[in-house]
Parts: sequence; structure tokens; C-alpha cells
Amino acid sequence: MKEGRVNSDYYVPAQLEGAKLTLFGAATKETILDRDRMKSKYGHYNYLVPVSILEPFPASDSIVSM
Repeated sequence: MKEGRVNSDYYVPAQLEGAKLTLFGAATKETILDRDRMKSKYGHYNYLVPVSILEPFPASDSIVSM
């Protein structure tokens, strides 16, 4: 996750391949900011967020509309 882009409270890392979107889980802003950073080949820093630490999505029937 690109360092300068961490400005929301909740994140859903995903990967788009053609017409297929894969959602990996979810993470709070605090979870992302607690991770190590690594410099990219383009000169900026990315937070390293492994899929293993992501939270599972809640069951759809537990989501309440506001």
C-alpha cells in the first residue's frame, strides 16, 4: 500500500486481472500504518501488508444499512 495514499479509515486490498476482481480481506488504517515500509523501484515507499493479517469480511446478513 503506497505510503502517501493511507488517508482512509478502512481498506479492502484487491487485485484486478482482466474482468476478475479478487478481494483479499480488510484492514484498518492503524493496521496499515503499523506495518514495515519498503522503498519501491519508483522511489516512493509502500507499506507491506501481507494477506495473512487481513481481517475477514463480515457475513452479508450482519451488515446493517445506515
